[in-house]
Amino acid sequence: MLKRIQAEYIEAMKQRDKIKIATLRMLKSAITNRVKMGGGQEEDLSEAEILVIIGKVLKQYKEELSFLKADTDKYAETKQGVDILAGYLPQQLTPEEISKAVDELFDEPPAAQRNLGAMIKIIKEHLGSQADMKIVSGLVKAKLS
Repeated sequence: MLKRIQAEYIEAMKQRDKIKIATLRMLKSAITNRVKMGGGQEEDLSEAEILVIIGKVLKQYKEELSFLKADTDKYAETKQGVDILAGYLPQQLTPEEISKAVDELFDEPPAAQRNLGAMIKIIKEHLGSQADMKIVSGLVKAKLS
């Protein structure tokens, strides 16, 4: 994954794609910060850890979108950055697929089913970064109430 990010960063520089350069630079910076916090090397990061970092940067971009007006250049650039980052994440599950997975996990009899946080943790372990956790949280809250 790191090699792919680096290769696309170099290609964006060759093509002088300012938006892609800025987006990938932000992503590379987040990866470097994570490495500095944990010690070690970038090569030591697992694929799952890199996907978590990409998810966090994507979330920042989406939050920025919510504050921008839809007809501005900055909005268009940020939206393009969201699309670039989303390309690195695995295919997201549809709300119907998420609902089905939540139902299946609720059918299992663990004692943690009465605790929102514990259930979301179990579901996150099963679905990983393929599910929007806002949707999962809403479904779990509905099931627990």
